[in-house]
Amino acid sequence: MENRINWLQLISVIGYTIILLALAKKGAKRTKNVTDYLIGGWNIPWIFAGCVILGDWLGATTSIGVGQTAYEKGIGGISYNIGLGAGLIVLALVFSIKLRSFKCITISEVMGTLFDSKVRILSSIVLASAYFIVTSVQFVGGGAIIAQLTNLSLSWGIVITVAVTLLILLSGGIWSIGFTNVLNVVVIYVGLVAGTVFTLQRSGGWKAFSLHLPERFLDPFYIGTSNFFAFIIIGFLSAFVGQAGLMGIFGAKTPEAARKATLFAGAFFIPVGFLCAILGMASRLIYGSGLPNSIQAIPAVVLTFPPALSIVVFLSLWALMLSTTGPVLFALTQIVMRDIVPVVIKGLSEQKTYLLSRLMVILLGFSCTIASFTIIHILQTSMFAFTVRDGLAIALFFAFIFGSHRSWITSPEGVFCAILAGFVTTISWVLILNRPWGLHEIYPTVIIFIIVLLLVNFSKKFFQRKKAKN
Repeated sequence: MENRINWLQLISVIGYTIILLALAKKGAKRTKNVTDYLIGGWNIPWIFAGCVILGDWLGATTSIGVGQTAYEKGIGGISYNIGLGAGLIVLALVFSIKLRSFKCITISEVMGTLFDSKVRILSSIVLASAYFIVTSVQFVGGGAIIAQLTNLSLSWGIVITVAVTLLILLSGGIWSIGFTNVLNVVVIYVGLVAGTVFTLQRSGGWKAFSLHLPERFLDPFYIGTSNFFAFIIIGFLSAFVGQAGLMGIFGAKTPEAARKATLFAGAFFIPVGFLCAILGMASRLIYGSGLPNSIQAIPAVVLTFPPALSIVVFLSLWALMLSTTGPVLFALTQIVMRDIVPVVIKGLSEQKTYLLSRLMVILLGFSCTIASFTIIHILQTSMFAFTVRDGLAIALFFAFIFGSHRSWITSPEGVFCAILAGFVTTISWVLILNRPWGLHEIYPTVIIFIIVLLLVNFSKKFFQRKKAKN
C-alpha cells in the first residue's frame, strides 16, 4: 500500500494536539507541589477521575490491538474488553470506596498497607516491570497513527507520540491528564461511532458486511479458546491493579466520587472493543491480507473514508492514543517515585522530589521509547504485561474477602512468595518455554500463585500448631 502524506488529516491532528497542549497548561495552574503533581492533592472531580480511568484503558490495546487482531483473526479480541469492562463495574460496586479510603497514590502502597513493606517493594517491582512494557506498547499505537499520516517510519511516529506525551505530563501531571482526557473521551466516541456507522452502511448493513468476511471471523473462538478466555480473565483482573486507571480512584475528591467515576468508565469501555473490531475486519475486506503491517489495520481503513469523516476518525484514534500514553507513563513514574526511589534515596525534600518526578517522566519516557522499537504485536504483548501483574489482583481479592493479617490465607509471607512465584512463572512460560501447547501464560500463572499461596500458608500454620503443642 502506497505510503503518502495525508495533509488534511495531518493538519487536523496537529491542530488537535495544540488544543490538548493548551488544556494541559490549565493543569499546571492547579499544580503547586509534588502531591498535586502526582495525585491532584486527592481533590479531583469525579468526571475528571472517570476520564482518567476510561482514557487509560481506551488505548493501543483496546483499539489498534483489537483492530490488528480483528484484521488477522476476527472478532475474538473483544474478549479482553468484555473482561475489563466487567472488572471495572465490579471494582466500582465492591472495592472503589475502600481503595479510595486508603488515601494512597499507588497500588503498591495499598499492598503495603494490607500486608507489609516487603510485599510493597515486590509489588512495586512487578508493577514497574509491567508498566514499562505497557507504556512501550502504547507508544507503538501512537506511532502507527503518525506513520499512516506521513512518509515517516513507525519509529519516527513513536518519537513524535512520546514528545507530545511528555509535553502534556510535564505541564501539570495528573491534572493535565484530567483536563485533556475529558476532551479525548468525547472525541473518541464521536469518531469511532461515526466511522463504524459509515463502514456498515457502505457495506450494505451488518448482514452484507458479515457475509463477505473470511470464514470464522465472527467466531470469537477463532483466536483460540484458550486465548479467548485468557483475555477475559486478564481483563477482569487487570481492572484491580491497573495503576494508570486506579490513579483516577486514588485521586478522586471523595470515596463516593471514586465509585461514580469507576462506574462511568466501566459503562463506556466495552463498546469501544466492538467498534474497533468492526473497523479492523473492514480493513481485511478492503486490503485482504495485503497490508505490510497488521498494526496499520484501523488507520489504513480510515483513509478510505470521505475526507471529512476520515479527519474525524483519525482525531478519535489520536485521542485514543494520547488518552492512554500519558496515564501509563505517569503510572510508571508514580510507582518509581513513590515506592522505589524512597528505598534507594532517603530524606528527599518535597521540592527535590517534585523536580525528580518531572525528570523521571523524561527518563522513563526515553527508556520506553527505545523498548517500543522492538514491539510487533500489540495485543499479545499487552496481555503478557498484564499477566505479569495479575498475581497482585488475586492477592487483593483474597485480602478484601478474607481480611489481611487476620486470616491465615492472606499472611504477608504467603502473599510475598505467591506474587514472586507468579511473576517468575509468567516470565518463564513466555520467554523461556515459549508458551508450550499454545497455552496462554495466565493459566499457569494463576495456578502457581494459588498453589504457592496455600502451601506457604499451610506450612506456616502447621509449624505454628506444632510449636504451640511443644
